[in-house]
Amino acid sequence: DTSRRWRRFGGAPAEVYLVDDLAPTRAKLVALVVLSVALALGLRLVEQWRGASGADELTAHYYRMVRYHERVDANVEPGSALFFGDSLIQGLNVAAVTPGAINYGIGQDTTEGLKLRISNYDSLQTARVVVLSVGINDVFFRSLDGVIDNYRQIIDSVSGPLVISAVMPTTKSEWNEQSVLVNRELERMASERSETAFVNLWDAVSASETGLLADAFHVGDGVHLNEKAASLWIDALRAAIDQVVPGASERTASATMAHP
Repeated sequence: DTSRRWRRFGGAPAEVYLVDDLAPTRAKLVALVVLSVALALGLRLVEQWRGASGADELTAHYYRMVRYHERVDANVEPGSALFFGDSLIQGLNVAAVTPGAINYGIGQDTTEGLKLRISNYDSLQTARVVVLSVGINDVFFRSLDGVIDNYRQIIDSVSGPLVISAVMPTTKSEWNEQSVLVNRELERMASERSETAFVNLWDAVSASETGLLADAFHVGDGVHLNEKAASLWIDALRAAIDQVVPGASERTASATMAHP
């Protein structure tokens, strides 16, 4: 039978097997299919584990920035305004909001990252006001309950005047769904705490028909605010700070006149 051949395996002459010529090819194909399925399932499990454990949540950039902040914090004067958050805060000109503003934003940060680092800032104990804006990246790592639990712990770390800025909209409706629910809880939590203001810019920068971040207000990536949106945010934050720290806006105006 020409479709079959004898193939020798091992060193002993007696170890011979009758093997179909097509069998190796079929076996390889089956093995490749099984391997592909196993790899896909494995990657999916790893992805889920990372989301649950935060393995990729606290990045190398996060740790570099925390070390940088430690050096900055050593020279922060009492009575400063501290801004904590993710890339939206990191990219905001906080000096335009209020005098003595310190930017402690870290790109890609989450409520988990902020919860873990906020107590390390000694300046928190002498701050005039603290501004929080974080949560947009949490959609990749935790549920609504997880975000709110982290926020409670973050807020508990602040003893003085506080401004909580709502999670901003994006152009992704599936991301916005959780953010809307987070914002409702944040507004409630702010209302139950003294010396606390809540800023929600959602309606001002979103398209009325969709609720998505409007093209006129982002830099082109559907997430980060452009100059126009940042200007609205600065004005809203300034007003909120003046609400919890009376006279803050007057000090801002005086500082601008003294340093044109």
